[in-house]
Amino acid sequence: MKQLNFFDVANRYEQLSKQGDPLEKLNARMDWSIFEPLLNRAFKKTNKE
Repeated sequence: MKQLNFFDVANRYEQLSKQGDPLEKLNARMDWSIFEPLLNRAFKKTNKE
């Protein structure tokens, strides 16, 4: 197995972007903040002291 270098991930993201990464398109159209209240409830921390 090839060992990854420092720039492998960045290079891979660049390649995906050039090919039309569908997640970038989704991110440009989606307002992710609508999930914030749901996530806050799901991960609500209780104060246990």
